[in-house]
Amino acid sequence: MKIVLVILLVASVWTGSKGYTSDEWKDFMRNLEAECQKETGVEYAKVLKAKEDESIDKSDKLLLKFVYCVSKTAGFVDDETNLNRDTMKMHLQNFGVSDDDLTKSFQVCSKKTETDIQIQVALFYECFHRYLPLKMKNN
Repeated sequence: MKIVLVILLVASVWTGSKGYTSDEWKDFMRNLEAECQKETGVEYAKVLKAKEDESIDKSDKLLLKFVYCVSKTAGFVDDETNLNRDTMKMHLQNFGVSDDDLTKSFQVCSKKTETDIQIQVALFYECFHRYLPLKMKNN
């Protein structure tokens, strides 16, 4: 689940004004990943490898599509890969990420450096993964 949390984080969909509990989030992400895997055709082994390596193979077009699908559907980014900071902040605070960690990660990771939207989302994932506390990465 790390890949999606950081993207992406780093990605989330909210019901009302509250974020998901840890168990609800895991269920949501499991379903979302299955949906995006089916939509993109990426091999699940590649998704698992990306989670383990904490990085995205930017030459793998199906994996990039998967990461974008999860990030976009979870609400972490919009169509132009702008980070939805409010959504991310609410979600990450719900998991106990401190304001200091949030501020630092947003300062460093929200810079867009790529014109390819799928690669940009992968870069967000990798950057946020470096700045989020270990506790968050394991959810």
